Amino acid sequence: MTKLKLLQDKGVMTFLYGKLRDEKEWKKLLLDADFKDYRIFPSFGFRSLIKLYKPDMSSNKMKSYIKGVKD
Repeated sequence: MTKLKLLQDKGVMTFLYGKLRDEKEWKKLLLDADFKDYRIFPSFGFRSLIKLYKPDMSSNKMKSYIKGVKD
């Protein structure tokens, strides 16, 4: 990873209130957002790719969200 990329990451975390998350925190965040599942693919040291699986559209939480958007 280049120094520029590390400086950019540091800038985003500093000025845009970014946060480093571990897998446990990502799991809670994504499952609370009603995604069915996720996979994390570590790629470049600090960086990873996260594959999300569609939320369950039949859940009560999703139904109330969709209703609120339509109103």
